[in-house]
Amino acid sequence: MKKTQHKAAAPSEPAPAAASQPIGKKARRPPSPHSAHAKRVARQSEKMRASIIKAARELINEFGCELVTLRQIAEQVGCSAPALLNHDPNKQILLLAVQAHDVLAMQAAFQKMTAGVSDPVEKLRVLSKALVALAQNEPNQYRLLHMTQLPVVAPIELHVHGMEHGNPDRDPYFFARAICNELVAAGRVRPEYTDPDLITQAFWGAIHGVISLFLVKQQEPWFDWKPVPDLVEFVFSNLLKSLLLEQPPQARPRKKT
Repeated sequence: MKKTQHKAAAPSEPAPAAASQPIGKKARRPPSPHSAHAKRVARQSEKMRASIIKAARELINEFGCELVTLRQIAEQVGCSAPALLNHDPNKQILLLAVQAHDVLAMQAAFQKMTAGVSDPVEKLRVLSKALVALAQNEPNQYRLLHMTQLPVVAPIELHVHGMEHGNPDRDPYFFARAICNELVAAGRVRPEYTDPDLITQAFWGAIHGVISLFLVKQQEPWFDWKPVPDLVEFVFSNLLKSLLLEQPPQARPRKKT
């Protein structure tokens, strides 16, 4: 008779050891975002962010965004370059934050300057003069806002900086567009030019074209440059002539009953 051979049973895998926990001590929970510590850290971060943007703004106004380095900004703030990189991983992202900050400041100025103006044509004229003043007084800031190619991001990504796409109170393009829409709604423009985006972009492009030409070519000795405010007013007035009806519609008198 053959002897029956029994295979040895495979050793069972040991059960995973339970995480060691010191006797008498409770596991630490992550800090709540509503805790006093978290709020203090958030305030410090916001303060640091404001200091970085302020330093970057001052250096850009003096030297231009192309020449300013992250190391210079860190020295201006009084922190190390690695600490600066914790807030902004590269120069382009920091310039986006500065640009958004300047856009909101420009928007607030637009609202203040047009607060007492009722005629939409005069509102547009005020905006054109404001752009000229910005370019003449802070040319490097104007260049960052209107003449610097930065990474294209979705509008929602700029909400973290306070901008709000499509909101005339937080978006200067839609603020100007709303003014152009007032002209259209009042029946003051020619029927072929009733698209408020077309009007907004035409005025913006024409005025910016004069300003940017001056900023880039103002040192050229070959031209007898005319004052930029006069050039912008010339372009602005002639655009209006092609846009507006010669006789705006008058309110119809009510019939006597």
